[in-house]
Amino acid sequence: MERKKAIEYMSMIQSRVAVTTDMWTSDSQKKGYMAITTHFIDESWRLRNILMRFIYVHASHNAAAIAGMLHESLVEWNLDEKLLTVTVDNCNVNDKAVEEIVGKI
Repeated sequence: MERKKAIEYMSMIQSRVAVTTDMWTSDSQKKGYMAITTHFIDESWRLRNILMRFIYVHASHNAAAIAGMLHESLVEWNLDEKLLTVTVDNCNVNDKAVEEIVGKI
């Protein structure tokens, strides 16, 4: 229910959004996880952020998988046309993933 409210709220905002994402692998389980957070200025000029997704990434951690999950999240939250920046860590795969997202948007 809270997720639905957040998605509705995000569809109403007028500002552009900055997205940060990070992936890591659990040492004990050898499973990959991805967190996606959006940052934006609300109508009262306050910096806000919302954790959009924290998801298990079942595919290999290649650029296509990362870009696909991130693009899917942006479309689901109606943020694909409001995207201003994407911030990732310095993994080479992320450079290619961002290029793929830009191509899709």
